Amino acid sequence: VFDRFYASLEARTCNACGHLNPAPARYA
Repeated sequence: VFDRFYASLEARTCNACGHLNPAPARYA
């Protein structure tokens, strides 16, 4: 589940403010 989440830039981007949440190093 998490690898799919971190692989998607859209999923990591905050809809409210547009901030991109950084992925942990092992997912980058």
